[in-house]
Amino acid sequence: MIQLSRTANYKLLKKKIKDIMEEQSADGESGQSSSGGAAPGVASSSSSSSSSSSSAADSAATDEAGRGASSSRMQSSAAEKAFFKSVHQEVRKSSEFFTMAVERQCTGRRDRVREGLRQLQAPYEEAALPDDAATFLLAACLEVYKELIMLENFAIMCHTAFSKILKKHDKRTGYTTREAFMARVVANASFARYPNLKQMLAELEQMYLQILALQPASGGDTGGAAAGPDGGSSNNNNSNSSSSAPPGAGSV
Repeated sequence: MIQLSRTANYKLLKKKIKDIMEEQSADGESGQSSSGGAAPGVASSSSSSSSSSSSAADSAATDEAGRGASSSRMQSSAAEKAFFKSVHQEVRKSSEFFTMAVERQCTGRRDRVREGLRQLQAPYEEAALPDDAATFLLAACLEVYKELIMLENFAIMCHTAFSKILKKHDKRTGYTTREAFMARVVANASFARYPNLKQMLAELEQMYLQILALQPASGGDTGGAAAGPDGGSSNNNNSNSSSSAPPGAGSV
């Protein structure tokens, strides 16, 4: 059974955001004492009349200057650098775990189910198989399918976690980083796109039905392997449900 313990360290990233806020607070106090509280890149006005006479072009230039100053402050911030370094590390760790779980563990188990089905379909080419071979293979197929569903849920949780922590970062700091980071970094992680996992899910659904058809007509109790399919589940089912079964098996 795969242990899904390599999710993003949300607590650590929240602490990094807190460090950014403390740094900004300290910088703000320092800036006020040296410049009378004027924010960098924002033009100050000496009177309400001069402010009201500013043109639209001047306002746009001021906004652009403010964004440039914000970008410069973020790039020079030690706390910001520490935060994004940690986010990159968490994305990499989650991606490596997902790849390992899918490619090294579930792929091998899928292949064993595939080989077992081949032997069931050509019994005269193999040594005599136990009478309950189909029942055990059905249970193995269902177990691998459940683990793949858990991995799919893990992938969704990871993507959501990084989106939320970046949204929190932007809300607290006033910067705009979430959209670009999600598109350039998170979208390229293995847990963001997983065609191999989806392909294995579809293959296991088909193998489940094929194994089920090979069971003796009077098979009776299947040890619980075929007891769950009455739900006709889909990939969105809760992976913690012990009675989940491959989609399409609802008529079993």
